[in-house]
Amino acid sequence: MKIFGFIKNIFHNPSKDTVVKTSDLPAAKQVNDIPETVPSISVRFKTRDAIWDEKTQQIIHDTSNDALVSKELTFNESLFFEKLINYSKNSNLNGFFEIERNTFRDYIVYFESNTFSCYVGRVNFYIGNDKYAVKKAGASRASRVFDSEKQAKEYIASRKGNYTIEHRSGEDRRYLQYLTVKSDIDDTPPTIINPKDIQGYLNAIPFWIDYIKELQVKDKQRMQRLKSLKY
Repeated sequence: MKIFGFIKNIFHNPSKDTVVKTSDLPAAKQVNDIPETVPSISVRFKTRDAIWDEKTQQIIHDTSNDALVSKELTFNESLFFEKLINYSKNSNLNGFFEIERNTFRDYIVYFESNTFSCYVGRVNFYIGNDKYAVKKAGASRASRVFDSEKQAKEYIASRKGNYTIEHRSGEDRRYLQYLTVKSDIDDTPPTIINPKDIQGYLNAIPFWIDYIKELQVKDKQRMQRLKSLKY
C-alpha cells in the first residue's frame, strides 16, 4: 500500500490488524472531485494525559506521550486516518484534525480551521485476542489462561486430574460515531455503527466530512447575520 509523503511521517511502523472481508455498511456518498487548488489539511495526535501545573495551579495537558500515539497506530488505524486526510482534501477542506486517544483506544476527533472548530466523532478499532482458560473440575477459577487452544491442551496433558477448557472471546470494541446537523437542532443522538472490516470504516468517512461542511455553512451564515447587525 502506498503511503503518501505527508502521512509517512505520522504513521510510523504500524502493526497489522485482522481484516475481515465482509462489510456491513452500504457504500457511502461519493466525495467531491479533487479541486484544482489542493487544500491544506493535516492531522495532530495527542493523548488525554493530564498533569498538575504548579505555576498556573491548574490541570493541564501532558504532551510528553503525544508523539507515541502516531507511532503505535495499527495497520487499520493508520489506513483509516490516511484516507480521512485524502477524502478531506478531495472535499476541499482546509484546516487540521486533532485526534485524541484515550486509555480504551477510543479516538476522539475534532476539526479546526482558521475561523471554525467542531467535534466530529469517535472511532475504535480494537479487537481483543481470544483466550483459553483451563479449569480443574470443581474449581471456580481457572488454573491457567492461554492464548491458544493448543497451549491449553498441552497443559492439560502434562497434569493429572480432570480439566476443561473454557473459550473466552476477545473483547470487541469496534465502532464509529458520527453526527448530523439535525443532532444540533433537536438533540438527535449520534449515529453509532459497528463495522466488521476496514471497508466499513472507510465508507463512513464521508459522513464526518459532510457534517463538517454543513456546520461550516451554518457558521458562515451566522457570521453574516452578525455582520448585518453592526452599525
